[in-house]
Amino acid sequence: MIALARFLGLGDPLFAHGVGWAVLLIVVIKVVVAFAALMVSVMLMIWFERKVISDMQARIGPNRAGPWGLLQTLADGTKLFFKEDLMPEKADRFVFKLAPYLALLPAFLAFVIVPVGGS
Repeated sequence: MIALARFLGLGDPLFAHGVGWAVLLIVVIKVVVAFAALMVSVMLMIWFERKVISDMQARIGPNRAGPWGLLQTLADGTKLFFKEDLMPEKADRFVFKLAPYLALLPAFLAFVIVPVGGS
């Protein structure tokens, strides 16, 4: 694996110095914990925004899913995942499916010029 990392020129310290599976497992666990914390914080922020906006409009806000509506964002995401994909009758199927990717391409290309690594 070290030879493959050197051959590809990855320069990743985990592969370059022959680190074992225990370190890789710790890194994976840290990534999963950080991702889960980020998702929970985003879910709570969306709930907070909805509650504040509903107070501004003299409404109750999200209160159906979970205690105090805390799981409303999760319910909305689940609904969106299982929602039927509707296709207009006269639409070209390939172009219709490709259009969202083409819309995101300039945004991702803007990050190509941003340096991420050190040195």
